[in-house]
Amino acid sequence: MGENTVNDFQTALRSLVRTPGAVLAIVLILGLGIGVNASVFSLYKAVLLDSLFFGASDDLVLLEQRIETEGSYGLPFSVKEVADYRNMSESLVAVEELHSMSFTLLGLAEPHRIQTDVVSAGFFDMLDIRPLLGRTFRPDEDAPGSAPTIVLSHRFWKEKAGGDPAIIGRSLVMNDKAHEVIGVLAPNMDLDSTDAYVTTPHCPTRSSEMMIGNRDMRMMSVLARKQPGVSMTQLRAELNTIADRLAVEHPESYPDGGRYTVRAERLHEAISGSFRNTGLLLMLVSGLILLAALANVSNLTLARTARMENELSVRAALGASRARLARLLVVEHALLGLAGGLAGIGFAALTTKLLAQFATRLNPLAARATVDVEVLAYAMLLALIVGIAAGVLPVMRLGRNAQPLHAQTGARSATASVHSRRTRDGLIVVQIALTLVVLTASLMMLRSLANLNSVKPGFTVENVLTARVTLNPARYPDAAARIAFASRLLERLRAAPGVTHAGLASVMPMESNEAFNSTRITLPDQPNRDSGALPVVDYRVAGERYFDTMNIPLLRGRVFERRDDANSLPVAVVNRTLAEALWPNEDAVGRRIHPEQSMFIGGDTVAWEIVGVVDDVRQYGPRQPEGPAMYVPVRQAGFFGRVALRGSGGMHGLRNVLRDALRDIDPQQPVDRVMTMTKIRSVAVESTELLALLLNIFAALVLAIATVGLGGLIAFNVTQRLREFSIRLAVGARYGDLYRLVLRYSTWLLLLGSAAGLVGALLIGRGLQEYLYDVEPLDPFSVALAVVLLFVIGSVAVLIPARRLGKLQPSEILSEQ
Repeated sequence: MGENTVNDFQTALRSLVRTPGAVLAIVLILGLGIGVNASVFSLYKAVLLDSLFFGASDDLVLLEQRIETEGSYGLPFSVKEVADYRNMSESLVAVEELHSMSFTLLGLAEPHRIQTDVVSAGFFDMLDIRPLLGRTFRPDEDAPGSAPTIVLSHRFWKEKAGGDPAIIGRSLVMNDKAHEVIGVLAPNMDLDSTDAYVTTPHCPTRSSEMMIGNRDMRMMSVLARKQPGVSMTQLRAELNTIADRLAVEHPESYPDGGRYTVRAERLHEAISGSFRNTGLLLMLVSGLILLAALANVSNLTLARTARMENELSVRAALGASRARLARLLVVEHALLGLAGGLAGIGFAALTTKLLAQFATRLNPLAARATVDVEVLAYAMLLALIVGIAAGVLPVMRLGRNAQPLHAQTGARSATASVHSRRTRDGLIVVQIALTLVVLTASLMMLRSLANLNSVKPGFTVENVLTARVTLNPARYPDAAARIAFASRLLERLRAAPGVTHAGLASVMPMESNEAFNSTRITLPDQPNRDSGALPVVDYRVAGERYFDTMNIPLLRGRVFERRDDANSLPVAVVNRTLAEALWPNEDAVGRRIHPEQSMFIGGDTVAWEIVGVVDDVRQYGPRQPEGPAMYVPVRQAGFFGRVALRGSGGMHGLRNVLRDALRDIDPQQPVDRVMTMTKIRSVAVESTELLALLLNIFAALVLAIATVGLGGLIAFNVTQRLREFSIRLAVGARYGDLYRLVLRYSTWLLLLGSAAGLVGALLIGRGLQEYLYDVEPLDPFSVALAVVLLFVIGSVAVLIPARRLGKLQPSEILSEQ
């Protein structure tokens, strides 16, 4: 048995070497299909299948509390609530809090505004995180009065501290306090934009008496580790029992009319969940590419087997049984599959890192994608399956002929030839159908991207530079100091050459996909109006030149002026949506609006008089229409966080102007997130852009495979029918008649494939629905264009082998038969 197997492999190798062109084509096509699937699988595995880097990560959970009403909404946790769940839960062995703040850090080469996670001291121990350098927090560093310490992310350490290992033990100043650097995390811990970590006593907001003593002051997220063996169902039941008890014990903190609940979700699912549908879609499309490659390769193997028929007949004549011949074919195609797998692994090795870099914009876990042992095994398993599947048809064809190959009659041979031709035609129809599916999906995503890019945002995108300028509360502790800084900054910017407009705001359009802040409202002029029926309003802070800088149209009244300060009547500007919702067919100017949430830092709620109405802007990206919104002046709210400049001197010049102005006013004031509005808008559509790019690459690959397959089939068909074509010419047919015959044949295949592909196009369109914008799941334009492209490229693929008909010499062909 062993000797026979070795002989089969040797014979199969010799057979493959005799047809190098066909073998190379098969290996390349299989390598392409397997490589794409291996790359996509590595991405899917990194995000959704691999465990997190944390120890026993399946037991880590993210808690979220909610008020279940008609409009269910989530709530952060307060300090008291974190303590309640830590003390009352028997299913949780650790409960740690987390919230993110932006602080100014001094002590490096220049000041930095860093994104800082404020965590309880057991946070890293609960996650079982070991640092690259130094240590993480000790339990006593959660106590009030403990020495301030800081742990740096690996990315921040490399980029801002030069990767200097001597950073451990250095003192960096933050919030007017010296923090000792005690640790640097490993690179695989950089799962978000966090620059550094500090413990709760060293966040001015978190450590304030108001925050610690007030159950209603909610700002924390909660991560926890459940007891091993406790199911998620048991945990959720216990948490909601605690929630019910808290609602009874503290009714003033939980509103009537809705049930207070707590949800628990595995941390891995919370981080990766948003990628699940995208990952499945990419796996599906890459699978379609592999099926198209398999159909193409099956056609090539049928053609190759047909050319080997004399060789197989000789082997049969020499005594080889049908089982032996079938085994040889299986071994040949298994070797072809394995060779294609090796080519696919090479392709995946070249593309996986590039794919991961793109996909990290969708999910940070994508950075872990690599061609590891599991991906190699997956690729080789696919290769073996596809190789054997490609050999099934030749083996079936061999087994279908009852007589020995050398003894087949002309009728038997003709019947087998007709059956083989129909099989090859069917495989081409499958390829065309799969190509139509992927091509339609690609075109629908391109249309969605074009529609998103054509959305008018309601403000100027070109020639606008924005930046985050968050003031250090230790240096600017009150509204007067912050407003004085704002005035000096605006004066410097507006006087600078090349700057035509400069303004301040709390948040820039399209900078976030969720509200900076929102509040319920009442209408002092209409006290009897049901406040519950009034819209929740998104509120923003804007300076007096902000609307001019962003070129947001003023519809009625006026915008803010310098006189709108702390000594004047509180005024507001509302957007068109809010004005039409509250005062349809009336003028909103002069009306008053009373937000339930204060617009001042630490101030009371007041009524604001509306002095102007501006047009809507796409504040949260081009996909989301603007909701009800109001703006209040920087000089009255007492804070801002963003600056915008518009000018004609180019973005580089505006960056220098901004940095010079800040350096002159306060050398310790950092500036970050310096971005053009064009870039911010691009980021807002990057998920659609990325998916469109990947689908277009996939569509190009599957279209190339189908084109090669159709051209190859026509070439083989022409070769097989040379005698027929010669006879037609001999009895009076013209070369044009032969061209039309071949074109009619290929057109029929294209029509059948397109018809079959329509069903798949509808199904994939429904799968894409959440990514589409202003495009129907089965978009007629995209389908029609895909069909036209198929016919154009298919016609080109057909004409190349059909040109051989023009060189046909009937006398030579007939004399050889």
